Amino acid sequence: MKRFILFSILWFAQVAGLTGQRVWVSGRVTDARTGEPVLFANVYLPESPSTGTMTDVEGVFEFGFDRSKGTGWRFRRSGYNAYSMPIPDGDSIRLQIRLEPSAVDLNEVVVLAGENPAVVLMRKVIGAKEANNYLSLPSFSAEKYSKLEMDVVGLPQGLTRNDLLKPFEFVFSHIDSTTEQKPFLPAYLSEELRQIYRSEGQTIDVPIARRVSNIGNESVIRFLNLVHDQFDIYSNWLNVMEKAFASPLSDHALANYEYYLLDSLEMDGRWTYKLKFKPRRKQENTFNGECWIDGQTFAVRRLQMAKSPDVNINLLERIEVSMDFQRTADSIWAPVREHTLLEYQVAEKTAIPGVIARKSNYYRNCSLAGPSGPVREPDPRMFDPATLDRDETYWAVHRPEPLAEREAKVYGMVDSIGKSEAYRRFKSIAYVAGSGYLPWGKVEFGPVASTYSKNSVEGNRIRFGMGSSLAFSKKVWIYGYTAYGTDDRRWKFGGHVQWQPSKRPWTTYRISYKNDLELNFSSSGEISEDNFFAGAYRRKIPQKLMYTKQAKGYWEEDLPNGWTSFLQLHWQRLEPYAKDGLGFNFYFQSPGRDGLNQAIESAELQIRFRHSPAEIFVESNFSRTSVGYEDPRPVFEPFYTLGKFGKEKYYHHVGLQMSQWFNLPPMGWLRYQINAGAITNTLPYLLLHSPTANETYFYQGNAFNTMARYEFVSDRYVDALVVHHFDGFFLNRIPLFRKLKWREVATIRMAYGVLSKKNEEANRLNHYDPTYTDYEQNPRPGEGVYYGAFDRGPLLEAGLGIENIFKILRIDATWRMNYLRNRYAVPLSLRAMFTFYI
Repeated sequence: MKRFILFSILWFAQVAGLTGQRVWVSGRVTDARTGEPVLFANVYLPESPSTGTMTDVEGVFEFGFDRSKGTGWRFRRSGYNAYSMPIPDGDSIRLQIRLEPSAVDLNEVVVLAGENPAVVLMRKVIGAKEANNYLSLPSFSAEKYSKLEMDVVGLPQGLTRNDLLKPFEFVFSHIDSTTEQKPFLPAYLSEELRQIYRSEGQTIDVPIARRVSNIGNESVIRFLNLVHDQFDIYSNWLNVMEKAFASPLSDHALANYEYYLLDSLEMDGRWTYKLKFKPRRKQENTFNGECWIDGQTFAVRRLQMAKSPDVNINLLERIEVSMDFQRTADSIWAPVREHTLLEYQVAEKTAIPGVIARKSNYYRNCSLAGPSGPVREPDPRMFDPATLDRDETYWAVHRPEPLAEREAKVYGMVDSIGKSEAYRRFKSIAYVAGSGYLPWGKVEFGPVASTYSKNSVEGNRIRFGMGSSLAFSKKVWIYGYTAYGTDDRRWKFGGHVQWQPSKRPWTTYRISYKNDLELNFSSSGEISEDNFFAGAYRRKIPQKLMYTKQAKGYWEEDLPNGWTSFLQLHWQRLEPYAKDGLGFNFYFQSPGRDGLNQAIESAELQIRFRHSPAEIFVESNFSRTSVGYEDPRPVFEPFYTLGKFGKEKYYHHVGLQMSQWFNLPPMGWLRYQINAGAITNTLPYLLLHSPTANETYFYQGNAFNTMARYEFVSDRYVDALVVHHFDGFFLNRIPLFRKLKWREVATIRMAYGVLSKKNEEANRLNHYDPTYTDYEQNPRPGEGVYYGAFDRGPLLEAGLGIENIFKILRIDATWRMNYLRNRYAVPLSLRAMFTFYI
């Protein structure tokens, strides 16, 4: 019997040899320009088109065939030039194929009889979205593994020969040169394991474990992971770096995209349709790509798409997304793999290196079952994710696939860089450039830009500042400065002590004191008063200078659910400064008392809360900076101040600030800000509310650009700002502007307030009356500063601008709609500012 089996095997093998030879081929197809995998490319024999396969989401293919079926292979994918090659000798062949991107798009196929079948199919897909979207299910659970890699791309060819980089020679041995056009250097890698739950209409993301290459700043790690947010492909709009892109499966997809039926095939025993989609119009936020639709449920099985090349967007050279779904035992189409790639380039066609960010998500154990009990997602402001760190032993078991060779080396390489002396020197240079402070052991000097400045009172101002460095403490910062003016011949000084006991939750305490001259700017967009550039770009408006003594005690701490609390004790003495009867005169007459006060002394206790659960911060050791929001929820900031003016007069100030931004696709995005409040008792106008004014020649986004400081004063007030960035919605339709990628922006500001009769009378000597001319016969003590409250309705200021000029410049035409007779009022102005939006 055994001999018979052996004889049969040999006989069939011989017959096979006579009729043809079986060949097994496998390999990977990549983009010749970027080295990225080419997903779902067709690999087949031209002589026998049914003999072949498709590459998977990693660009990998594998299949067997009879050599007698053909003499060569063909590799084909829309958007790429087809590639053909002969079949080499051998029965087991391994290939690496690089496809060149095609400059010529696929020709349109026009169906003259009847409706385009692709459109018919897409209507069914859109109609079945709710049933097929796992994110719309009442309950769902899955284990999610995420991997994020950041690579430096476009390194200059001679970089490795630079003497300054000799200490980092070992780094360049990690450059991946699988593609000759864009070799890249892996620079960052992180892995995360999470449990995803869908329950009661909410998606809950519970972290289980993570591993991060040598970056110790948790806020930076969080920001990097948010660069690639999860895509809900069935939603109408997909957000990429706060930019809204029209989804090819949106309710209005047929108005934004054209669809073509390319093929139909059987996948896993189910009939599947392959569609191509491309934008109907140029420069809109859209994608080019292909998708595979299940013929029974009309669910998306696979999706591959890339940003349209002419989209009006900065910094992002490429956006590529691929998704793979699979039908589970619960008859739901659950995600299996998601890959996104973002390529950042500071400037096109330059030698400046770029960054490629690749994120891969893998899903396992997908089920309709929700959490078995109450589950709560950790608050990122209260929870320290470093407690989830796991070593390679853990990840070797729990990651769904092994790391690529280049990825496995990233952890060790980055760790080695961080320990090198050369890296520490480069880091010190970067710190000086970014902060303006010069470290020297346990102390540092600066800021450098404040060493010299000039103003009308002090003349030449020389300042020297010194504080503790991080080498002294990472939790305590001690700083002090002294300054001297050559004209007023007066020494000024100040300093602070700050204690940072915790970053999770963020907690800081600070006490400070200063005795100095202030320009009393209130706009955060102004350069500080003792900066080298201060005053160089001001309008010809007298500065409101005052000598200030000020002591502060400050406490800030994050609370659960997105709240932050602030408590501040503040004492100050303000003495407005006038020289030879000119400048900033100030007079306050207390009701029922004789004499004029020309100085102000007040003490305040303020408690403030800020609710911004979606806000993202990047932290340094003693400060943090907001870099945006995860979603467009409004930010609320209520506050209450108990104040004491002089020795016996108490006052109250209660108010609310609210702001929000949100996308208005396809017409860009909008931001609004409202500030309202009320102040009790009779006070000097310096303690009342005055809208933020811009007295410079440059445009400031959060100030009234046609107003002078203290032009209006109120004790009950409301200010509002609305700015709409159209992102080129109109200009993109004009060929010249479409090429320049300029964008339009519109702004309107409103300020209104009421000033009580008592406050008006107490501050009457400071009032400027444009109708009063009898100064020679009946002189007043100065010309006054403010016009009182708004006696002719709200002040309105509007503007139209063009931004994204050279990517960094914005020019606005701003006009004032009323109160045009006021002194220093600017009816119409043309101003510029430097700003950047993606």
